[in-house]
Amino acid sequence: MSPLVQIGTEKGSKVVKFSILILYSFLFVLGALRALPLTCVVLCTLTLPIGKLVVDYVQDNHNDKTKIFMAKYYCVRLHALFGIALAIGLAMARRMAHFLNEGTRRSFVFRGSTWFLPFLLEFFRGT
Repeated sequence: MSPLVQIGTEKGSKVVKFSILILYSFLFVLGALRALPLTCVVLCTLTLPIGKLVVDYVQDNHNDKTKIFMAKYYCVRLHALFGIALAIGLAMARRMAHFLNEGTRRSFVFRGSTWFLPFLLEFFRGT
């Protein structure tokens, strides 16, 4: 049996609420500490309505055995969307960093009157 089934539906609803609260708390703390890029924090914050939906659904329906069965599907959806948002946020942050670094290199190359030689060196180097 599942650990949530063993502790009961009322305590299980509190566990779900606490888990989702901790999930988003960690997200905002890691974002504030700059351990996660801003793109991850923004995209994962977009999943907050689904997290609220899960908490509200579990709290309202923990007594109804037929309705509480659907709660795990909502949790799986939250898990999947949060993971996708996190992955896309990391990919976007990496792509944006690469794009910004590339832009600063090129702007540095074109400064001054002797821009052609560094441009050729960079072009043939492949960067």
